Amino acid sequence: MPCRVHRALPRRRHCLLSRPQDCSASLELDNKRVKSLYRRAQAYEALDKLSEAFKDLKLAIHIDPKNKPAIVAARRVKDALAAQIQDQSPVAQTVRELTADDTLADRRIALLKSLIGTTVDDVGSSLEVLRRQGLPVLWEITKATNSETEAHLAIRCMASMASHVPVADALIAELSLAEIVGLVEGYPALAVGAVGLLLRLLTKCSKPQAVAAGGGEADGTLSTGELEAAEVGRCDVAIDAWAAAMASSEAEVRDAALDAVVNWCSEEAPKWATPVPEEDARRLPMSERKAVQEAEARWKAVIGVRASRVCQSVEVAMAMFNLLDSESSSERQKALAAFGRVAAAIPDPEMVQTLLEPILSASPGTGGDLSFMRRKAALASAMFLAHQEVGVFVLGRSTAVQELVMLISSGDDIGTAAAAETLCLAASNEQGRALLAPVIESGTLDALLDSPNARARSAAASAIAKLGVASKALDTNSSDTDRLLNTAMLLLKGAEDVEQQEGKKLDAAAAAEDQANSARVTTERAVEVIAALITKSAVKDEIAHGSGRCTQALPRLCAACKDGRSAVAYGLAHIFASLTVTNKDVQRRQLAEKEMDITPEQLEELQRITKQKNDDDEEEDTPQRVAFRTQKIVQNDGIRALVRLADGASESTQLQVAMALRQIAVEVPVRGSMVQHGAFRVCSDLASSPKASVKCVREAAWCLGKILVTTNPNVLTEAQRLDAIPPLMRLLKDHHADELMHFEALLGLTNLASVDDATKNRITSEKGGVRALEYLQFSDHELVRRAATECMTNLLPHPKVVEHLRDPEKIKLWVGFSEDYEADFPTARAAAGALAMAVGLDDEELTETLVNKSACIRAFVGLLSCGHPELVHRAGVGITYLADIPHAVTKLKKEGAVPALKKLVKAAKKDPTKWAAVQGVVAGALEAVEAAKEADPSEVIVEVDDAGDFDISEGK
Repeated sequence: MPCRVHRALPRRRHCLLSRPQDCSASLELDNKRVKSLYRRAQAYEALDKLSEAFKDLKLAIHIDPKNKPAIVAARRVKDALAAQIQDQSPVAQTVRELTADDTLADRRIALLKSLIGTTVDDVGSSLEVLRRQGLPVLWEITKATNSETEAHLAIRCMASMASHVPVADALIAELSLAEIVGLVEGYPALAVGAVGLLLRLLTKCSKPQAVAAGGGEADGTLSTGELEAAEVGRCDVAIDAWAAAMASSEAEVRDAALDAVVNWCSEEAPKWATPVPEEDARRLPMSERKAVQEAEARWKAVIGVRASRVCQSVEVAMAMFNLLDSESSSERQKALAAFGRVAAAIPDPEMVQTLLEPILSASPGTGGDLSFMRRKAALASAMFLAHQEVGVFVLGRSTAVQELVMLISSGDDIGTAAAAETLCLAASNEQGRALLAPVIESGTLDALLDSPNARARSAAASAIAKLGVASKALDTNSSDTDRLLNTAMLLLKGAEDVEQQEGKKLDAAAAAEDQANSARVTTERAVEVIAALITKSAVKDEIAHGSGRCTQALPRLCAACKDGRSAVAYGLAHIFASLTVTNKDVQRRQLAEKEMDITPEQLEELQRITKQKNDDDEEEDTPQRVAFRTQKIVQNDGIRALVRLADGASESTQLQVAMALRQIAVEVPVRGSMVQHGAFRVCSDLASSPKASVKCVREAAWCLGKILVTTNPNVLTEAQRLDAIPPLMRLLKDHHADELMHFEALLGLTNLASVDDATKNRITSEKGGVRALEYLQFSDHELVRRAATECMTNLLPHPKVVEHLRDPEKIKLWVGFSEDYEADFPTARAAAGALAMAVGLDDEELTETLVNKSACIRAFVGLLSCGHPELVHRAGVGITYLADIPHAVTKLKKEGAVPALKKLVKAAKKDPTKWAAVQGVVAGALEAVEAAKEADPSEVIVEVDDAGDFDISEGK
């Protein structure tokens, strides 16, 4: 055997193929011989069979963990094996093929596309491209002029790699950003890809955490000033690229530049500067909270540097300003969004005003005065959206308002729409409204309601509605309200109305684009108008039912509900929430939220005295009118519309949706439709969403409770039943919820608890579940006490409720409820039923509590003479169960159960109509007690307390 092993030594170069066999022959005689395994591994390594070599070395080390030569060899072979595997990876093969001279063009294109797909979501593949020296290969392909397709794909590949932070850092270190800018300037076909690559590099590269000046420099972080200085250096490169792209004659390149500016000036904060939710921030120590706030401020300063440099760059700022008057509606909208985003990123409004001064003071240029006025009107709109005070500054310049009037009078479609949009936004601001006096006095704003331009008409209607609401000048029956409603109804037609009045100068493609944008904007403005007027009762009815002065709007409003991400989502949800509630209920809710000690009636009288209430709004918005409107909403598929609005909605929109659904659920007949159309599921989701506001969670849970009050829980799926329980339990523990919320949540849980053990388990497994129900049994409100007691009764015989009842102090409450039937009969009925069920359970400890440590028997006997058949029935059932317990029988007879039962038997014969339902139970109880065996007197202990009351228990 040793001879074969030594013959397999790798230093002997003859007969390589025979060496593994020699060692294998040796191992057949002794499979745990480490030397044979080690020699065979050396032979495999020499033959480049690394996988087999590594297996032998692992086995050798397992047998002899201290064998140093085997350990060293295993590490060497493992590294070689990893390198071999990497050499065979798809990325390595792709890079090799791209560098090969004989690779065909079609194959190179296919390889580049494959590399894009591999690296876009996989940081490991991207890093492997760098390790395989793939970046120089991609860059050479990009600079080569023989194939634009390959160059474009190479740029896309680098951009996909740059979506990962460590790769972006490596690319910035190896690539020349100036050369990327050169691609934007010198190669139009590659400009879009180059802009995208540069944006990825600038936004995905790591941002070192800044620290306060003088602190923490040992960890390699930058101070605030150093962080901003580093950002300024990159800003110079970015500004050059954006300026070159915006000067391009290709619309696609300009669009890419505008998108890049928006994304660059709204980059998501790095991890160290991510804002902490307010609730979480309150739990942090003061020092940590201050550090978080400082980090957020530092990142805002970085974004502010970028935005300031954009405005300071004459080339970029003027290019964006000129694009505000582009023939393309999409390009105008992107330029407007870019200006708004840049201005919003600068925290100081006065700085924004200073930066805008050169633009506003520039000469009209080649476009003429009309084009210059259109651009200034659009700029004012952007500023109102970003900083309202800056919008007031732009509109407050000497001739700005007169220029808006001139634009409207010019008949130019783009100019009229831009001016009307500015007027609409200005009407939302108190200082802006003051500037609009010349427009109102000249009748220009009213004239816009008859404009053939749908966007202008919609903006004017919204402006008039805002001005009217602000000044409280719009009466329900006024002609202005009439015109606004009619205008809003027409605008809701969307694209049908827009097609009749598109700009004559636009080509077919641009006209189609304008039509789509106009339809969206007109719908937004129509919703704004209706939302402004919806507080008036008569307007609510007209929107729901239609009238002689306007058509029914509900079908179009429901059709406009696409999803919660749309710009009109909040307005639509607010309209539905207003339609489904009376104005008095709205006032009552507002007063409760403000904790004002005044009733809605007192507030109404105060408004009359101070003349803040209009005479034409005297008519009360009654619950009956709300019910009719709710029926119309359901008939027009409004529940599904609200379900769609909840998808991806903002926090404020979610609240309005939850309020609308909860108010719809007031109408009992529609609750089944709410389950069928998805409203129940949406409320469960909202009530459990960590992103929803506290009010939204409360409203959604309340809606669940309302639906469950009258809905058969068996028609729900098991998932629906179980998902509804946690929100309802949280609502019970919500100290800010009122008694009605608690009452309906309890009724819903009572209904669910009657289904099966799964629902009982879910209710009791909630943290503090049984304790919360017990707490509400002590509520000051009679209905809440009753509902809590009924819910606990329905949870029997769950072990946790049984454990709760084993406590004599807890039983006292139940006995007290059962005896208080004159004051609260339903609660007494529930409590008596629970006691009867508890007596029938096979639980010795609970039975001991009920018989010997409480007045349960006395309560049962007392209920026999209460005169209520339902209570007598429960007492009779309980007494029947007690008859099986000897010492309980003694107590029953001592308390007078037999005479009371005999009396009831006679009463049942005299008045069978009243007592027919309980006659059998009473007779059975009497028979059971009379036939029962009493406890042996020698085994009975009589205990007398200080008050002279006695208690009988079984002796030991």
